[in-house]
Amino acid sequence: PLSRLSFATHQRLAATQSRAKTSSNHSSPHQRIRTSQLPFKLFFPSNNNMGCGATKATAEGGVPAIPAAGGMPKMPDPNQIMVDQLLDKLTKAPQWQKLAEGGFERSDADDSGKVDAKELSKTMEQIQTGVVKDLFPQLPEAGDVDQEAVKNAMAKYNKDDDSKLDKGEFVAFATEYIKVTISKNFKTLIEKKEDVKPSLEKLTKRVTQLVES
Repeated sequence: PLSRLSFATHQRLAATQSRAKTSSNHSSPHQRIRTSQLPFKLFFPSNNNMGCGATKATAEGGVPAIPAAGGMPKMPDPNQIMVDQLLDKLTKAPQWQKLAEGGFERSDADDSGKVDAKELSKTMEQIQTGVVKDLFPQLPEAGDVDQEAVKNAMAKYNKDDDSKLDKGEFVAFATEYIKVTISKNFKTLIEKKEDVKPSLEKLTKRVTQLVES
């Protein structure tokens, strides 16, 4: 009868499914699909596959998405990297510490043990002309004291907030100012697509002379 045939067919189908399940559970590692063998886009889906609640950085389920071509981070300019390395080498050298301390002694005209705003202003003009402008003669603005850098460095290193710098504060202040202003002017050259080679060669020479002195 049809009902018995249907029942028998159902039993055979259930037995087949059971064997298949048992076989899959005992399959060898080589028969299983490894995570490393899955298509790359399963781990990094395109933005089109994102859920409505997904962000640009993360697709649905927390899986990171490949950033769009326009969203890739901009690589630092090799010249800027070299400049920052030279400035680190300069300001970490013991000779720089002595040079900055000597600058403090010359700036402290009244021998008070601190450099006040008037004394500091004169010193900054000398640093700007003798160091920064010397490196960047092609930049008219390089001859002007960077008042923003002065303000930021003063706020950072004038610990007792008296608008005066003792020797330790002055050395830290001068170090910060030199690094920030020289790096900023190199960045200006790079952004203007001007030749940075003369300034870079001069900075390299100055650092070498100081470190080897």
